Amino acid sequence: MSQPTLSSCSVCGAPFTDARDHRSAARAQAAACHVCRRHAPAADRERGLVLGFNRRRRFGFLRASDGRRVFCRGAEVEPGRRLRKGDVVVFRRVAGRRGPEAQDVSMEASSADLKAWTARLVASVAPDRGSAGRRGSRNRADSL
Repeated sequence: MSQPTLSSCSVCGAPFTDARDHRSAARAQAAACHVCRRHAPAADRERGLVLGFNRRRRFGFLRASDGRRVFCRGAEVEPGRRLRKGDVVVFRRVAGRRGPEAQDVSMEASSADLKAWTARLVASVAPDRGSAGRRGSRNRADSL
């Protein structure tokens, strides 16, 4: 059995290793990390990523789990929440006049929380480069 590979979660973008996903590179790319799989939304709701949100004009766009852009009105966002680029949200997709729209949007994780968590995870699994030097660089004495 080969070693598991480091993949990127298709939902939150966090790096993860999963022994089941190393068999196929395509499957590993489309896979979700164990946290996203465990916290999957209810059947009528789906998870997405905020692409951008204009607070002044009160609208934005989400990237749904299937890759489609979904329009989001500010009135559909959970009261008291501010959406920012990179936030993970859960919503219901409905057909709008000009394409898919999000309803009943609630935040699941902020982009700041995800960045901090990802940095901690990467630091915990990354090799220590302090004494080894940078990849590709050579010690002058080794090349003589």
